[in-house]
Amino acid sequence: MNDVNFMKSLFVISCFTSFTLSLDQVSSGNYLIEGCNSRASLVQSLLQRTNSTIQPLIQSQDTNAPPYKAFFGGANSSEVKRVFSAISTAPMGHIEGSLYRPALRCVDAAAPPPDLPGKTMLNICLEPPGQMMMLQRNTITICPSFWETSGWPGQGGRDVCGTVNTAESSMTTPGRGQTRFLFLIAALANLYMDQSKSPGSQVFSADDCIALPPSQKLVNAMSYAYYAISKFPQSLALLS
Repeated sequence: MNDVNFMKSLFVISCFTSFTLSLDQVSSGNYLIEGCNSRASLVQSLLQRTNSTIQPLIQSQDTNAPPYKAFFGGANSSEVKRVFSAISTAPMGHIEGSLYRPALRCVDAAAPPPDLPGKTMLNICLEPPGQMMMLQRNTITICPSFWETSGWPGQGGRDVCGTVNTAESSMTTPGRGQTRFLFLIAALANLYMDQSKSPGSQVFSADDCIALPPSQKLVNAMSYAYYAISKFPQSLALLS
């Protein structure tokens, strides 16, 4: 899978109708973790560590720092803080007049999605170029390929070092930092961004994220992910 397709496989936004499944459930803060069985503790750990990691991005934003200028330069810093705060606290979502907790659901090959007879979530996950995560209203489905990435920046796997040159607004090396942390941040940002202001499409590579105009940076999920991963210099070194 080439780099572009790999990044585009992060998530798809679907408009499936709501449905109810009987799945095992555990919690991490206000997030529900459904159907993950033996991997539930891994999802809990990832959510907890992600929450700890993004606290500095919520509590003290340096808008003059190279990571911020690269991915949110000129954008409304209060909106960036709002999205990261929502990722941290997991506020309830409104669906058809009811309140629902945000959920992460591991793919269940036996559970067909609504309105798509003959297909299971696993089928959709595996459709080319393959999906990492899928967002359906308040639920993020975790596909099998998500577990093929390294868990945290610096742990190897697809996590390759790269450098951003903010003066040239481009990547100087092709590092991708492709980890579960990166994909989770992007999926959760997609859940909490102000979709009413979205142009209807998003970009995925670091170069394209950096090149976005300020208003579009705020509604591009990968911008939040790359900004968050800049907390790990070994994965994405940001140079002024």
